[in-house]
Amino acid sequence: YVVNQAEINHDHFVLEPSAGSGQLLKALNTTDKDIYTVCYEINPDMQEGLLELADEVFINDFLLSIPEPKFDRVVMNPPFNKSRADIHHVLHAFKFLKGGGRLVAIMPSSITFRNDKLTNEFRDMVLSFGQIEALPENSFKESGTLIDTVLVTLNKEPQS
Repeated sequence: YVVNQAEINHDHFVLEPSAGSGQLLKALNTTDKDIYTVCYEINPDMQEGLLELADEVFINDFLLSIPEPKFDRVVMNPPFNKSRADIHHVLHAFKFLKGGGRLVAIMPSSITFRNDKLTNEFRDMVLSFGQIEALPENSFKESGTLIDTVLVTLNKEPQS
């Protein structure tokens, strides 16, 4: 569903930050060699599996990477924790999009009701540049999590 929402075309340059085992890359079906895929993952144990899925794999902390706005699409499932890592990862990933690009992220539903400065500013940004869509309850039960989730879509304005 994430990949469908991203509306990825055959000539797109696609980023998956914090790729983990590459579930979103697998859903992308990267056998289409016209799609160029790049991923970041902090856990070196994941490198071998990701090398089979992506054209480029960087094993380091995505948040420390220097943004280059060259990607047409970003698909992501950022880490969820109490330090708002999800928001920090999405805000950083948005900087990697070129004008006219789209980011689609799975996030905890708490972004719709948390009432702190970072979350409020993030929610305002999302409502200005995209949308928040609730995902069905237990959408990721098979992955071992029962956290309620939403799908955040952000569109970067085309450059004039």
